[in-house]
Amino acid sequence: MPENDTNTTPTDDTTANTTVADTGTDGVDVAALVAERDKWRTMARKHEAGFKDITKKYDQLSQSQMSETEKAIEAAKADTRKATLAELGAKLTTAELTARAAKAGVALPDVSYINVAVLAGDDGEPNGDAIDAFLRTLPKSGKSFDQDVFHKTAGNREANKPPQLTRSDLQRMTNDEINVARLSGQLNDLLGIK
Repeated sequence: MPENDTNTTPTDDTTANTTVADTGTDGVDVAALVAERDKWRTMARKHEAGFKDITKKYDQLSQSQMSETEKAIEAAKADTRKATLAELGAKLTTAELTARAAKAGVALPDVSYINVAVLAGDDGEPNGDAIDAFLRTLPKSGKSFDQDVFHKTAGNREANKPPQLTRSDLQRMTNDEINVARLSGQLNDLLGIK
């Protein structure tokens, strides 16, 4: 059996409330396995914190050794990255807001009146919890996403219909042109297709 490290204590809340039988099937000591898992988890967290500290010190050292030009370039890169994340984050958040509103059947006001930046996280990604909280404050539209799509497309079938050809148009066309017209739906009226 592996030797337990008495200096490390598990900090995970999920293991504190877990009750485990002393032995599992085939004589496996489950408590020892859980203790071993907790020991390695604690050690991994300790080393992760150390890695973050070393990374921070490395970044500071790199910054101190840069020339003024390199510092200006890095600052420009950071500003560009921040501006790009803000712009794309707003578009992502708007798309997520619109999709969630349609799914929830909520009447969404014009997006230009909504402060989308509040609904995004620090990294520019949409904050789902904030979006859901905002949508709960809006009135229901009475339509779900599927109904909306049906109503928008049902009335426009005639408007989306390709221009139809007549028999006199067919007399001036080659066989290849007639096949292309048939495949594009321009002969539906002549063929009786609705």
